Amino acid sequence: MPVGELADLVQDLLRLHAHRLAPVLSTTEADLLEQINRGLPVERQTRYDELIEKRLAETLTPTEHQELMQLNQAVEQLNVARIKNLRFNRAQRAPAGG
Repeated sequence: MPVGELADLVQDLLRLHAHRLAPVLSTTEADLLEQINRGLPVERQTRYDELIEKRLAETLTPTEHQELMQLNQAVEQLNVARIKNLRFNRAQRAPAGG
């Protein structure tokens, strides 16, 4: 299965999971769940995967290296946001006084 289709499938499954949990989640929690599971758009993820393969094959051009570094930064920013949202979600679920 191509990476783009797999990414679409994962996003669809996450949405389905979120919808099934929706009756027990507050709007804030549902929004947090969606943000926590957010990744690169399919096209950017596909390009990122291609550039990683080229890097491993040692065929990356200097321009492609710059592009890979920019995509790495975008992935890192998503991961930072994910961690912040996970911590916020955990704090929201913590029992009072604990």
